[in-house]
Amino acid sequence: MPEIGEDTDYADRIATNAEALKGAWNATREELYGMADELEAEGWETLAVAADHVAPEGPNFEPQGRFGLSFTLVDNLADDVESFVAETAGLSAAEYDDLIEGETRELDAFDRFEVFQRETDGHVYILVAYFDDDQQRALLLAGAYQVMFANPLRKTVVERDETYTHILRLDETPVASFYHEEWEPFFPNAKQRLADAPDEE
Repeated sequence: MPEIGEDTDYADRIATNAEALKGAWNATREELYGMADELEAEGWETLAVAADHVAPEGPNFEPQGRFGLSFTLVDNLADDVESFVAETAGLSAAEYDDLIEGETRELDAFDRFEVFQRETDGHVYILVAYFDDDQQRALLLAGAYQVMFANPLRKTVVERDETYTHILRLDETPVASFYHEEWEPFFPNAKQRLADAPDEE
């Protein structure tokens, strides 16, 4: 049986870790909204959203074959993203809704993207920024996921030399997906990490 002091130390470590995770997430949110403010000051129209949940999905996840980082949003934020992406892509709301239900909505809405991330205490805190330079519109998406679940996706991305980001509603209805031929910004040092943990699932 653990001594009382050992229990206290364990509880303190858990509390300290929880505070560290909260602090890292708060810092990510500050960066998210700070970037939006800076862009808007330069005349850009932005939409900044913080995901409720992020999952690194390998191709064995449902729906079968989909892979990439999936950002799950509450419905009101999902509505905002849907409208923003559709407008950026030059689609009306009706045209967007007419897309085949359940299909991946890979919209050619943005010219480029940037990824900012930090890894701490077994979590990756990530900010993805999508830019349409001509229209000066930017979608900023932030979230966090556990490193321990990333290797199946990391392996798939290295093998296929590509990745995706998906935006979903809480009920997993697709909102939008983006294809990334340049995957290294999402998974830096991926090949080395796979070599260091070849049997990790």
